[in-house]
Amino acid sequence: MSDDDQYRDLTFDQIDWEEQSSAGLSLSTRTKAQLVAFGLLGAAFCYDLFVVAPKAPTMTWPFTWDVTGMDWTFMATLLVLFFNGVVPLYQNQRLTKYYWTEFRKNKAAVVSLGYIAVLFVVGGVGPILLSAPEQHFSQMYLPPVGMTASPQGQVVTGTWAHPLGTDARGRDLLKLLVFGARVSLEVGLIGMLVMVSFGTTVGTVAAYFGGWVDEVLMRYTDIQMTFPAFILMLLMVYLFGGVSS
Repeated sequence: MSDDDQYRDLTFDQIDWEEQSSAGLSLSTRTKAQLVAFGLLGAAFCYDLFVVAPKAPTMTWPFTWDVTGMDWTFMATLLVLFFNGVVPLYQNQRLTKYYWTEFRKNKAAVVSLGYIAVLFVVGGVGPILLSAPEQHFSQMYLPPVGMTASPQGQVVTGTWAHPLGTDARGRDLLKLLVFGARVSLEVGLIGMLVMVSFGTTVGTVAAYFGGWVDEVLMRYTDIQMTFPAFILMLLMVYLFGGVSS
């Protein structure tokens, strides 16, 4: 029986913490797998940083993908969510079944979950399979497929080359939606991970040391709460790379 199986159904007050402290450092199977996954991701990042030529795509098979700094951060965030969210739910199927039974009673929540799942698939996979939207001023204001329009006095019909048409700069609207979904996922998930990690660290340090350390960290927290989190997320997208226009 693994360590995860041994303590899965125990509550906090049922665990002998003195025994755990004297047992020394013991990594669970999930933690070991998480370390291996992050090690492989770190190796791939170093390969992209030091081996791949500048402005060259990170991978060319089975598809071409130029991985940006934000993409690496996004993949690290997905690993954290997988090992600390999906895996525990799979391991404790009894509790997961209870959560799902209660959750599906709210139809609006189920529909919202489906929408988020579609957004996740489109934003996660779409930018890998599609090229980034480019400007083509000769194809401005093209209509969606099956519709007609008269930009610049010429009647044109929408085609499957641009299923949703183009914008004022001739960029494909479908590609803009797909890449925009990726940015939304990156901003939301990465921002959430940063705030949770920051908050957990600050709270743990403040509770452990107390005294003036607690006072200083709490005043820092007050100042940070006045800074809009959305602005911080947009700054991260700007610094680590976003959708090319």
